[in-house]
Amino acid sequence: MEEEKFNKYLDSNKYEVKTYYSVFGWFLLAFIGMSAKPNSVDIIDKSTGKQIENIIDGKFLKKITGR
Repeated sequence: MEEEKFNKYLDSNKYEVKTYYSVFGWFLLAFIGMSAKPNSVDIIDKSTGKQIENIIDGKFLKKITGR
């Protein structure tokens, strides 16, 4: 995925970001209160409700989660 395209998704109010975590990630969140890096992220268009992109690249996941 191109850097400009990715930044467009994050900087716009037109898109929703939905994250998916592993079982261990859910455990950290539910019982310890820590958030883990997601396994994947879906970019969803708010106007249509359809998924536009599924991100699994670690470089972009770090940008989304700040880790």
